[in-house]
Amino acid sequence: MGYPSSYTTTTMLSGCPVGTVSSFTTSPTCNDAEQGTLAVNCIPPAGSTFPAGTTTVTCSCSTNLGSSDVCTFNVFVATANTAPMLSGCPVGTVNSFTTSPTCNDAEQGTLAVNCNPPAGSTFQAGGTTVLCFCSDNLGLSDVCTFSVVAPANTAPMLSGCPVDTVNSFTTSPTCNDAEQGTLAVNCNPPAGSTFQSGTSTVVCFCSDNLGLSDVCTFSVFVATANTAPMLSGCPADTVNSFTTSPTCNDAEQGALAVNCNPQAGSTFQSGTTSVTCSCSDNLGLSDVCTFSVFVVEPRQLVKDISNSKHCTYAFWLSSGTVNSFTTSPTCNDAEQGALAVNCNPPAGSTFQSGTTSVTCSCSDNLGLSDVCTFSVFVATANTAPILSGCPVDTVNSFTTSPTCNDAEQGTLAVNCNPPAGSTFQSGTTNVVCFCSDNLGLSDVCTFSVFVATANTAPMLSGCPAGTVNSFTTSPTCNDAEQGALAVNCNPPAGSTFQSGTTSVTCSCSDNLGLSDVCTFSVFVATANTAPILSGCPVDTVNSFTTSPTCNDAEQATANTAPMLSGCPVDTVNSFTTSPTCIDAEQGALAVNCNPPAGSTFQSGTTSVTCSCSDNLGYQMSVPSVCL
Repeated sequence: MGYPSSYTTTTMLSGCPVGTVSSFTTSPTCNDAEQGTLAVNCIPPAGSTFPAGTTTVTCSCSTNLGSSDVCTFNVFVATANTAPMLSGCPVGTVNSFTTSPTCNDAEQGTLAVNCNPPAGSTFQAGGTTVLCFCSDNLGLSDVCTFSVVAPANTAPMLSGCPVDTVNSFTTSPTCNDAEQGTLAVNCNPPAGSTFQSGTSTVVCFCSDNLGLSDVCTFSVFVATANTAPMLSGCPADTVNSFTTSPTCNDAEQGALAVNCNPQAGSTFQSGTTSVTCSCSDNLGLSDVCTFSVFVVEPRQLVKDISNSKHCTYAFWLSSGTVNSFTTSPTCNDAEQGALAVNCNPPAGSTFQSGTTSVTCSCSDNLGLSDVCTFSVFVATANTAPILSGCPVDTVNSFTTSPTCNDAEQGTLAVNCNPPAGSTFQSGTTNVVCFCSDNLGLSDVCTFSVFVATANTAPMLSGCPAGTVNSFTTSPTCNDAEQGALAVNCNPPAGSTFQSGTTSVTCSCSDNLGLSDVCTFSVFVATANTAPILSGCPVDTVNSFTTSPTCNDAEQATANTAPMLSGCPVDTVNSFTTSPTCIDAEQGALAVNCNPPAGSTFQSGTTSVTCSCSDNLGYQMSVPSVCL
């Protein structure tokens, strides 16, 4: 049976709590205009036991025609809570504080305990108040306060340190502390080490368990072992004259006398004569060189020329491989006597570490010449490592350890006592940092950390990131308390950097010793090397149809070699006009010919060499000979 469409019912709940209540014991009522009082269903029902916290309750009623009403509200039950309790707090005043109290809460169990200063801290002589507390997540807490009175502490003292410089180091110093007695001593390098020739720095130190320490530094000098003398200027293999004796140098005794048999300047007979030269030091070490002097009969010129001369063989130059090059070779000509010698690089130049090729040449006024090439090898010297980033004098924090760089070994480990990042007590604490290489050379820095009023560290800006190709502008430094501060960079901005990678460290510090440091690298490409000619004919050829080639390690694509044009081909009867030289980058270049165009040439064959060079300064020429 249905109802008319105009038929409506009204069902209403009453007595529903509004929002959130702390209890729910009486159910709402429900009244319907047609059906009267209706049953009300609540989930959870009124009178239920509610857990701590918030519970949502929904109540509803409905008629038999499906009309209904619903209300929703919250029941909040507060959690019972008791304050946590500390246990194990020292009572009154104690001499040490190494174990923190514990804290237990009836609702949350064991809680974290915060003490200031923490248990295990290093306490200064005198009284220090310690506050310990804990709290639960509802804000209830417990607190205890007590005092720690630490006994006075004196720094340990080293004894038995060598004074200044000694010849050996076999027994380590000792260290005594008034509170702890004998302490361990650390030396770097240790006593009994094998020391290299020269001077080695030794650092010894000891420290007590409160961070006080003592340091001593001295040097161990080991005399250089005796080395054999070395002859220089000995002719190579066979020469056709011997007028100047070789020289002899000894690392310990300097220049030594040289004995040659036969002596330099002797009259040598036609044919081959063996010459032996030697020198020795006062310890019996010696050096010997042997060579031959070959004398030939002069040969007459074919042409009938009045007062005819003799055509001689090319004069000689001494050659070889040496460790240093301080005196230029000599050049002697049978007709003209002593001639000037040109060496590139010149004798006495400063040679870089490694091998450098040297070429020496001389020529007479008829165009005959001689050339010798040898190498100068300079070994890399060991240098002491260098600490950077050490605080200057006194600072009020020490969080970043200095760095140590060694020219031979790169970055080395740095040891600091106390270490960077330690907790420093109020007052002044001495810090010692050092590093050493595997040959015993070391660097040490000492500074103080003073803890006083709060201060913020300065900040560097504008430091290059990673590796750059140049460094011309220094970073800036700003301090919240002092404003702009000076910045020190090592090496400074604008320095001339060597080929390869150079580490740069920049730092600034305020007047309380707080600082900032940045480190980056400057990479400079390897220095330019001379171009090299290939394909030059050797001595004398019958034709010349293909030009030599020239290769440069750095300018294979960026720079082309200059080119000569107008050179006579093969053999000509006269030479009056010099060739020209054009360079793709520099245009026309000067041409040097030896002998020059327009010279008076003697009867027979004369070799002429012409050359030109670009603005990189490298010149390649082919030596000539008289046949």
